Amino acid sequence: MMAGMRVHFAPPPEDLAPYVHCFWGWQASGAEPMALPLLLPGTGAELHLLHGSPFRLDDGTALPPAYLLCLRQARLPLAAARDVGFVAVRLRIGQVHRLLAPPPSALLDQVLPLDEGWGRAGRTLAARVRDAAGWDARLTLLIDFLRRQIGVGTEDALVAEGMARLYRERGRQTIDGLASGLGMGRRQLEKRWRRYCGQTPAETRGAIRFQHTMKQILLRPDEAPLALALDHGYYDQAHWIHDFRRRLGQAPARQLAALRGRPHFYNPAGP
Repeated sequence: MMAGMRVHFAPPPEDLAPYVHCFWGWQASGAEPMALPLLLPGTGAELHLLHGSPFRLDDGTALPPAYLLCLRQARLPLAAARDVGFVAVRLRIGQVHRLLAPPPSALLDQVLPLDEGWGRAGRTLAARVRDAAGWDARLTLLIDFLRRQIGVGTEDALVAEGMARLYRERGRQTIDGLASGLGMGRRQLEKRWRRYCGQTPAETRGAIRFQHTMKQILLRPDEAPLALALDHGYYDQAHWIHDFRRRLGQAPARQLAALRGRPHFYNPAGP
């Protein structure tokens, strides 16, 4: 992180803990642009609300001032920026659909502006967060907003529980074993799973394995990436390289060298 960077973190209050993993944010200013992450495909969902400079992609595309991300196959390379300031909400796996009405097809791999997801309420939240005086005020606005959204979307408690189990076990459980543990057949689980989140259980499991592996690679740069990949459920080197190339477009060695030279959004602060 650059000198002068402030990183904020807060766990959710008890009533939001089933839905929210954490609240966090960055704030920095300076004459030199600050490098920003390549946002990687994963399993969760995240709200970003900017109160500093707009984010842009490396190709110059401007992102909205407040948006929801549910990256599953896509990756977003953020361009360097001055006067960085944003707050974020990291949602637990499978829980975005409890807080938002649009179907999974409208969410996956999209940069969804808050006003498209939550209408006037989302637009009002973005403006109030932008104009708020500091982290504590912004955190209060986000907590109040999310409390009002609980139950707005659909719920499939069984599938959400299945997603949480897969995540806890880092994707190591078989889909047949998961279905049996949830008291249903595999085909029934696959149908309900796709309807709820837009993916199959096997696709979610693969995304969980990749996300856990990448998090550890970026947090433990002195360890061999292949060893970490094997420790997180990849069968062998060929399996790891094939999956990495499929998700990020090139083999691990070159891409990881670039990623390790940029900041990342894993483990922003606190536990």
